[in-house]
Amino acid sequence: MCLGGGLSPMTAAAPTNPAGGSGGSSSPAPQPVAAPVPGAASASQAEAGGGAQAAARRWNGESGSEVVSFMNSRVGQYLDDHPFVALSLLVFIAVSAIPVAFFLIFVISTTIVACMGVIVIEGVVVSVGGIVLLCALSGLGVLSLAVSGVLSICYIALSTLINYWHTPNYGRGGRNSYMQLYNALWLLM
Repeated sequence: MCLGGGLSPMTAAAPTNPAGGSGGSSSPAPQPVAAPVPGAASASQAEAGGGAQAAARRWNGESGSEVVSFMNSRVGQYLDDHPFVALSLLVFIAVSAIPVAFFLIFVISTTIVACMGVIVIEGVVVSVGGIVLLCALSGLGVLSLAVSGVLSICYIALSTLINYWHTPNYGRGGRNSYMQLYNALWLLM
């Protein structure tokens, strides 16, 4: 079934003799039918829209050669012979373009957001890491002051004890010397 409705050379009706039967025979002699000229549409094809092949022939330029080559392929011939399938395929492609476009927009926007998210997450992680480092260094500073204070107290206490034990004990009593040591240690604390 051809959409164009054109007559092939095999199915063309033989023209009748316009003179009305002169020539001695009751039926006119069949005359050869000319093959269709490529690029020219018959009157019935022009009335029916020209068909897919005629429309493909009307294309000019580069894209026209692609359309003509597609229409000459098996798929193009099948779609030309089955217009319902061609229309269904055309509607499917047209309707599926919208979801495909939304999907591509989703993929592109997700990629952009992911890249921006990585930058934001990296900034948050670096900021939190900096705050944690600041807290850790502050804690270590306080700890080092505390340890330095304890070590200083221990040094002063030990040096006082060592100085007290190694100094000669001239004229002091036993109990009085221990009280002086106790007072010295009490003042250090």
